[in-house]
Amino acid sequence: EQVTDEKFHSLLEKHVLEPNELTRTESLLHAKPENISPGYRKDSESGDVVTVNSQEMLNKERSTARHDGGLLSNPQDLVRWAQLLYEEDALEGAYLEDLLASGYRGENRSEEFGLGVYVHTTTAGEAYGHYSTVPGYETSLIYFPKYKVGVCIQVNRDYENDLRKYVESLAQVVLNAIPR
Repeated sequence: EQVTDEKFHSLLEKHVLEPNELTRTESLLHAKPENISPGYRKDSESGDVVTVNSQEMLNKERSTARHDGGLLSNPQDLVRWAQLLYEEDALEGAYLEDLLASGYRGENRSEEFGLGVYVHTTTAGEAYGHYSTVPGYETSLIYFPKYKVGVCIQVNRDYENDLRKYVESLAQVVLNAIPR
């Protein structure tokens, strides 16, 4: 922001979202609560399922938006982004080696988060991805570079989900449907 005299989200929209046609992704700063599906979470004290207030969630997420990019998206754009990112078409220059050299490996949680990429060993080979949760919502994305296929699942509850298992199962269905 200091170098360009432009706000982060304006730069993000101009240099990442628009040129990559990520039309279903928007900054939290511009998101409208009425456009967000209700989210559900379990109350930590009572154990009851409660609805996440979209406005409260946006306010909370907006206060920390600089840490994670502060974006709302959908599976279609996330899969498109994964393909662009992991095929080195999202940014200028070569960056994949650095991207993959940092971050989680399989179940080893002692690794540093780095650039936010999980590297998975699956029955279909190596895959890259990311898992995210905010109160009331979870997202899991996995990309198989061997097949150039991405799979993403989003749910509007943040409890009793095994999204990694779900996304890998769905990925198996997709990969099995590819003619060989």
